[in-house]
Amino acid sequence: MYNEIDVGKFRNNFSEKALLLDELNNKGKDEGWCIFAGTLGSSYDVPTLIKCAERFNGGKIKFLVAGSRAYENIVKESTKKLNDLFYLGRLLLNQLIPIYEYCDIGLATYTAGSNVDMPDKFYYYTAAKLAVINSLTGEIAEHNENEKLGVNYIPGDLDSLYNAIKSVSIDNNLKYYKNNSNK
Repeated sequence: MYNEIDVGKFRNNFSEKALLLDELNNKGKDEGWCIFAGTLGSSYDVPTLIKCAERFNGGKIKFLVAGSRAYENIVKESTKKLNDLFYLGRLLLNQLIPIYEYCDIGLATYTAGSNVDMPDKFYYYTAAKLAVINSLTGEIAEHNENEKLGVNYIPGDLDSLYNAIKSVSIDNNLKYYKNNSNK
């Protein structure tokens, strides 16, 4: 059995003020914002996410990372070198929801060895009307593909993640995936 959320109640929290980043108020209309929210542990594809942020750096794609654990210091150090990678720290869900409203793409980035099948972040990302970039196989991959919510990528493969974000972030594609996620 999987967890569930009350989507209406979740979306009511969009009206709360996101207090964490001045950049949230300065988002360019042609920018795409990706968010990863979760544990920064060894079963998450954080190194590939950081390499992807490096490849996009200086462009129109921004990366927001919220969480803590093993990769936290690596993320913090990377934010010092990259203009388009922001570390938000460890946040509670009620602190994340207003931030999701500014974002376009939710990153469900797991390693190939992860035993997660249907993560809670999938519910949060779709409730937040985000396109989903996913590395898991199983039900989340099937839903992502069948419902046209986003794109699946190969974990640990920088080109695969980069191309997934690039293809989703194209304006008409992004609107399409976000609309499907909203449904």
